[in-house]
Amino acid sequence: MKKSLRELSTGFVSFIFSEYLPETRKVLEGMVNEAENYLKGIGIKVVSASPVYELNDVDRAINELKREDFDFITGVIPSWLDPSLVVAVLKEFLHKPILLWCLPS
Repeated sequence: MKKSLRELSTGFVSFIFSEYLPETRKVLEGMVNEAENYLKGIGIKVVSASPVYELNDVDRAINELKREDFDFITGVIPSWLDPSLVVAVLKEFLHKPILLWCLPS
């Protein structure tokens, strides 16, 4: 049985380069918040993880995402970053559909 859009849920994690200046990081985090709110606004339940800035954040993000079940995972990239961060997190969820959402910055 197919789920309607109103019944879908997504794991949500963003990836932001750690070396950005605080002002730039704030702008990028705002873009990520808008993306998350958009998904919520169309009725998708969002299971959020804290942003991943560096390798030390990977395990935390994975654990936060695993606290609830969801239908697919959304990885948000608002700007340039180290791709190994994306791979390190998303490889734990290869059994789920993956939406890689790159935001224009």
